[in-house]
Amino acid sequence: MDEEARQVIVDAEHLKLLRWGYFVSAGFTAFFSLFGLAYVGMGALMSSLPFKKGDAPPEAFILMFIVVGILITVIGLAIAAAKLRVAKALRERNSRTLCYVVAVITMLGMPYGTALGILTMLVLSRPSVAKMFGAGPPATVAYPSEPAQEI
Repeated sequence: MDEEARQVIVDAEHLKLLRWGYFVSAGFTAFFSLFGLAYVGMGALMSSLPFKKGDAPPEAFILMFIVVGILITVIGLAIAAAKLRVAKALRERNSRTLCYVVAVITMLGMPYGTALGILTMLVLSRPSVAKMFGAGPPATVAYPSEPAQEI
């Protein structure tokens, strides 16, 4: 087996492992983003409890709980969906830029996400993997040899 064929097998296996890593990471991200619903529940509970006159928490405080809970849930689920999309892109060998962007976002989840993001960048930066994704050499732009004339 020559070196190029061996490298193709190694790259395919690394991409497969990264894909499984993104599936696991997406599952954890989706699960932990649902904890934002606890904030929504606390806000809803505070708004529905009977308080004595003057003892009720301010409406802005209750609204803050609800808004923060919704934001945590929506952002977490969006990141989980992006990780699932990256897993699909790694299988289909497309959207290399999306994989890089989500890898950077994934690095914020320490320590597992940091390792996954760094390994993703290391694997995707190989020229042999770039070829698998269809990325060729950078495009060149041809400029005219004469400067533009004023009208």
